[in-house]
Amino acid sequence: MKMQILLISDIGFQIAHFRKLFSQHTCHTFAELTVHCSPGSEKELTSVSPTVTALDVKSNATAIANTYQLIVSYHCRQLFPAEVVQQVRCINIHPGFNPYNKGWYPGVFSIANGLPAGATIHEIDEKIDNGPIIAQKQIEILPEDTSGTVYPKIIKAEEKLLEKWFMPMITGKYTTFLPKEKGNLNYKKDYYAFQKLDLEETVKTGDLINKLRALTHAPYQNAYYIDEKTGDRIYVSINITRQP
Repeated sequence: MKMQILLISDIGFQIAHFRKLFSQHTCHTFAELTVHCSPGSEKELTSVSPTVTALDVKSNATAIANTYQLIVSYHCRQLFPAEVVQQVRCINIHPGFNPYNKGWYPGVFSIANGLPAGATIHEIDEKIDNGPIIAQKQIEILPEDTSGTVYPKIIKAEEKLLEKWFMPMITGKYTTFLPKEKGNLNYKKDYYAFQKLDLEETVKTGDLINKLRALTHAPYQNAYYIDEKTGDRIYVSINITRQP
């Protein structure tokens, strides 16, 4: 009987990357791969993965726990319930260097607070972006980097890490380790609060530049302040150029 693997991802090119590795390693000889996305992501995936349908992990926890031997989260927006993570080996491919800046937009907060950034493959427990670490890769954040330039570095680090650890991850032939530090966690609400600029706040120039770097990611509008006369949001980004 073949091993049943479930991949849940909300990013089309990452689904394609995982499928490619699954095929290259001829995993079909011993395993069957099922791919789903989170509810609400189907429209985003239509052009690249039209066959991918949504699966609510929480609502289908019992069926999932009884069906699969391995579940992989690859930029999945859902939290896995205890029933699933306690019965099935679950692995997360995370765009952050655990234990730093777990949660939402790790690259953004790594620029802002100067903590390490990178990619981590780890087993999933009941906490957000937590659990024993299988492998990780740190990236360098340069003074001229914004979140728009850091993100591709993180994606590349994730891909390289997954390529190296794909078969150990699938077969379970790996060892894990726990981080020495507790680290920190940022929620979605923390990111929304971070976006707003307080025009009355006194800050160091360096801290302000780092905040604008962290929130500059074209074509998205992130950092803003409020026009008191109209109530409109005035969006701000930064342009940084290195010149020897």
